[in-house]
Amino acid sequence: MHEINQSVFFRQATQAHLRLLQESEQIRMLESARPYTPSLWDKVALILGNWLISLGSKLRARSIYTKLSEKHV
Repeated sequence: MHEINQSVFFRQATQAHLRLLQESEQIRMLESARPYTPSLWDKVALILGNWLISLGSKLRARSIYTKLSEKHV
């Protein structure tokens, strides 16, 4: 009788586990189908990236090495 009870609990646990796997798969599919919307951090990172690029361009334009290479070309 003890073995019968164990098999019943094992079958119930297996069914519950499969049900949880199916539910998590459905939730994952719903999450992946949702379109991505940029957050505030994405906007801040974009602004900082643009600022760094423009700063680098300005520094390169004022560099003495750039002026020397332009004269020699």
